[in-house]
Amino acid sequence: MNIKTQSRKKKHTKEIGSEISDKKPTEQEQNTLPILLNKPG
Repeated sequence: MNIKTQSRKKKHTKEIGSEISDKKPTEQEQNTLPILLNKPG
């Protein structure tokens, strides 16, 4: 039972981690966005 709980916890944490990384903008996007926003006219 203890092992089952541990593996379930691990899976849950992994899923949350992948969710966060999916939502996080890529390095390229982070570099491009400010340029687009600060672009004159």
